[in-house]
Amino acid sequence: MLAELVVVFAVLYTIQICIFAIGAHKAQYSNDPSYRPTVSVIIAARNEEQNIRPCLESVSRLTYPRDLLEIVVVNDRSTDKTQPIIREFSDKFHFIKLHNATEDNSSHLKGKTNAVTQGIDVTRGEVILFTDADCIVPDGWVEETV
Repeated sequence: MLAELVVVFAVLYTIQICIFAIGAHKAQYSNDPSYRPTVSVIIAARNEEQNIRPCLESVSRLTYPRDLLEIVVVNDRSTDKTQPIIREFSDKFHFIKLHNATEDNSSHLKGKTNAVTQGIDVTRGEVILFTDADCIVPDGWVEETV
């Protein structure tokens, strides 16, 4: 009796794996290299005066088509010169946008989670990528990730 039950479960498990394999095979993404989705990159920054400039310089050099790219830098209530540095880049590059996070007392979200959520709320991209204000991204980062 126990051996028969084990065989039945093994057969059902094998059938389930086959169904998942077939579904995974059918769900492959398009390999069309000409397809370019709109991409939003969110950078949350709080008191990143020392780090934000190299980060923004690196995202300004991204090779992804500018009309399909937006960089949303969320200033998370910085008390240093983070906001003016972001403003400098948003004034120079149309695809870099400054968003000033607000503290939402009605929400359970705090800190970076709140800033990232507010960034997501203002994006328009089909694909959303994230990086930190102290990171420098390679020029082809978006193409490789998309």
